[in-house]
Amino acid sequence: MGLKDGVRLVRGMRDRLGPTQHGLTHVVKTATRAATLAQYREIGTPIVESTALFTHAIGEATDVVNKEMFSFPDGTTGGSVSLRPEGTAGVMRAALSAKEWRGAPLTHKLFYHGPMFRRERPQLGRYRQFEQFGVENLGCRHPHTDVEVIALGHQLLTDLGLDDHVQLQINSLCDIETRTRHRDELTAFLWDNHGQLSATSRSRLDAGHVLRILDSKDPGDKEVAALAPRLLNVATESARARFDIVLAGLDALAIPYTVNHSLVRGLDYYTSTVWEFETTKLGAQGAVLAGGRYDSLAEQLGASVEVPAIGWAAGVDRLALLQLECGTAPTMPHPFVSIVQVRGSAVSGVDDAKARMVCLALAHALRTAGVSVDHVHAGNTRKQMSLASGQGSSYTILVGDSEIETDTVVLKDMATKEQTVVPFRNDATELLSQIQSSESQQL
Repeated sequence: MGLKDGVRLVRGMRDRLGPTQHGLTHVVKTATRAATLAQYREIGTPIVESTALFTHAIGEATDVVNKEMFSFPDGTTGGSVSLRPEGTAGVMRAALSAKEWRGAPLTHKLFYHGPMFRRERPQLGRYRQFEQFGVENLGCRHPHTDVEVIALGHQLLTDLGLDDHVQLQINSLCDIETRTRHRDELTAFLWDNHGQLSATSRSRLDAGHVLRILDSKDPGDKEVAALAPRLLNVATESARARFDIVLAGLDALAIPYTVNHSLVRGLDYYTSTVWEFETTKLGAQGAVLAGGRYDSLAEQLGASVEVPAIGWAAGVDRLALLQLECGTAPTMPHPFVSIVQVRGSAVSGVDDAKARMVCLALAHALRTAGVSVDHVHAGNTRKQMSLASGQGSSYTILVGDSEIETDTVVLKDMATKEQTVVPFRNDATELLSQIQSSESQQL
């Protein structure tokens, strides 16, 4: 069917239905289970936030703030608001401002999921509205917390069957003393290689945003970054020791990793440990789950004290796509039971409306008992049986004239083709008992 001009899908957005939506839901459910087992609790934050939240948190010089945010005037306050481009800043704002948490130590393990928005060029697995699942651990600065948070991300990827299709890249941004020392060396090195840098990186060098050049995806910039001075080579003793503890923890958990000295992450709030789980199966930009420590974010937002914090976010769309690529995507669920109304014979004269009411009552009773049921309300018997078979139903319940007259139904096992007559009078107890008996006999 055609649509009028102006009402078509907006560029960079997409509808999700059928197997696509099922895959996204599966990722979120799997991530929720992993986070809940680690004692994280769900938090929800608004899709619309003050633009200032992101400029303070992410950094005014970042591509996200400069080029990618959907921002617009707030007619009630005269300020600017934005569709959230990421989740961490909103979670920290909520934690710092929540009335029920005031006066108590800010120690929380939180997870969130929902849509984020960036005005990016659409590409494989990346959309202008995209789903994220993230975790944030607030209040603990011990390096073993870093290990546990990374391990939680690894567990999610394992649960999705993706652990053999990703590689953990990890680095440390160390401490302020190290970064100051490294900044001077890196700046001198980049000026020496000024002519080999992309236009964007030259602009960043002019503006003094040298660390962000290491995060560039430009091939020429990558070649320069590979030869750049390394943070860990000038790290303070305490910063190096902390990172060594993190790596030892990953070794103890048998989580493989590669130290990537060019990995710095693209947002201003990161400090110390940073990491990405990357894949080669989704094009040039292969990160599917990434995070880091951000101990200074609370102060950047106006808090009077530092709040140690670390977390990660995963692209739900990209994880679902990667599952398809790797053959680990979930199959669409099928009904456990399909109800088929056998269309009445000419001799019995049973009212067809009565048969439909019995089918409705049967479906309701089974669903109330927790059974997945599909009831097709139209089509002849052959079409209904074909649909039941095509959906992969485990059982089909047949309701016809003789069943209406005798208060029974016919239960058909779709695997063995056996049929059993079972009493039914608006109570599914005997029917459920027969199904359980059939299931146990096949074990």
